[in-house]
Amino acid sequence: MGAERMTRNLFPLMLFVLLISGIYGLTPAERDAAEKGEVGYGLMMDAGSTGSRIHVYRWVWNGDSLPNVTDDFFKQVKPGLSAFASDPAAAAHSLQPLLDYALSVMPQASVKATWVQLFATAGLRLLPDEQQTNLLNAVRQLLASSPFIFQDDWVAIASGEDEAVDAWITANYILKTATHIQPERTFGTIDLGGGSLQITTRQEPSKTPVGPRFDLYLGDESLPLFAQSYLGYGLMEQRRRVDGLVIQRSKVANNENDEDINVEHPCLLRGAPSTGFFDVPEQYVFNGTSDFDSCFRLMQTLASSCNDTALECTSLASMPPPNFHGRYLAFSYVYDVLPEFVKGDTPTVAEIATAAREICKMDYESFVSKHKDYETSHPDFQVRACQDLTYILYILEEYLNIPVDAQKVQLVKQIHGKEMSWTLGATLRMLHRPSNVKREL
Repeated sequence: MGAERMTRNLFPLMLFVLLISGIYGLTPAERDAAEKGEVGYGLMMDAGSTGSRIHVYRWVWNGDSLPNVTDDFFKQVKPGLSAFASDPAAAAHSLQPLLDYALSVMPQASVKATWVQLFATAGLRLLPDEQQTNLLNAVRQLLASSPFIFQDDWVAIASGEDEAVDAWITANYILKTATHIQPERTFGTIDLGGGSLQITTRQEPSKTPVGPRFDLYLGDESLPLFAQSYLGYGLMEQRRRVDGLVIQRSKVANNENDEDINVEHPCLLRGAPSTGFFDVPEQYVFNGTSDFDSCFRLMQTLASSCNDTALECTSLASMPPPNFHGRYLAFSYVYDVLPEFVKGDTPTVAEIATAAREICKMDYESFVSKHKDYETSHPDFQVRACQDLTYILYILEEYLNIPVDAQKVQLVKQIHGKEMSWTLGATLRMLHRPSNVKREL
């Protein structure tokens, strides 16, 4: 996922470490000792649907209700825990490189005073309860045997609402906009994960809440938020659902049985590889037709209902969008997909629509020739380029009703050297409640 861009984004972090340790001649321990305020570290692990990640956060307390988070050391491994659903021991073992990485970037003297938590997101929420329990118990055993502070309830499946709220905190904490008196001067967040979609904005306290309301207490402020997680509407889950829908419609239209079936797929590029898709039975052969309009209609159909899944989900279209007219920060898979096809990091919806229509006209060979550097390590992104663009366009244009000519969406992966993720927000909410952690240190 965005491997080439991720490498470029790690460069500033590497440069920063070299500057601290080389130019200034300070080891991490010496740097900590030079701080006037109390220095702390925490490990927040994100068990996502496609991979597991660790964030090693360093902060300094300066007497405020929230600390100054100075560093975010980040590493990820693939696949995610859900890929080991039948082998919990292997799932836990897959996390060991992340713990080793944490030990390599922080002062040894701080290890015993550092806590570690892991929260799983939509990937695990999609598994049966028994598999969820077995995986989480295996992870608890691993973390309990680590040198870090740990307690069993620090491994859990995060609620979609918490994931949405924490991503909003991350963005607005870094940009120092969380408590701005005008909600429109804060940033909304669009977090398109693999299994779910999260959208969060500030609401006007004086207005009747639109959609799900979450009252966030941050610093000395009470902040009313629109915070919604849409299970089943992540990019990977949407791909699976689109495939299922085109297969279903083809069988109905042609009255065919389950033997070798050729299925026209409007969201796939003409001439794209036609078999080997995840969760698609081998007897089905997809023939891409590169048809933007038909593909967009599929997005509308799936947004209106999620009865095609076994999930306890609410259809996207049935939930009123937030009443928000500010700018959104879009990250996760939105960031992985869009930069290849639009100019700059603040594209208009009209520009995204133009890109989607142009890509959906192409055949696979022409696409690979023109976009040969796009997700070369993940060919499924090349095959799905039309589909992914069309789905993102649907979210922005039809669901959120973002004006087509306004620069209301900013694509981000990092902000001021910190990864755009819910993990920082979760860390800050924990630190804002000192009784949860500080007595343990």
